[in-house]
Amino acid sequence: MMKISLSKIVDVLFLIMFIYFTSVQFNDSDSLLWIVVYALAGILAFISFIGKPVKMPARFLTTGLIIYLLFNTHLLTDWLNAGKPAFIDYEATFIKEAEQMRELLGTLIVLLVSLYYGFLKRRSP
Repeated sequence: MMKISLSKIVDVLFLIMFIYFTSVQFNDSDSLLWIVVYALAGILAFISFIGKPVKMPARFLTTGLIIYLLFNTHLLTDWLNAGKPAFIDYEATFIKEAEQMRELLGTLIVLLVSLYYGFLKRRSP
């Protein structure tokens, strides 16, 4: 019987999630940036799934995301000053601050995954 590790299941779930995230970016005005960001996270999951070392690429991505977030902390205050418009819904929105919060949330998701691969995950045998 084939043994499937929890680590491999997590890799596949992350890979599916980021393929989906990437696929829904094509109609966005800044789609190229987010396609690249989500694709990089998906690539980390794939590299881990096939058993290759992923710590260093994940740490580089983590560093880049932290720098991006530091330069974009104003997005949170812009959203607060705009009256905290809803950003977690299924409707397209033309409210700039809501779209920026969605992007910030996406960045945080990728950051958490890159932290997992860069610092928490042990290499699979």
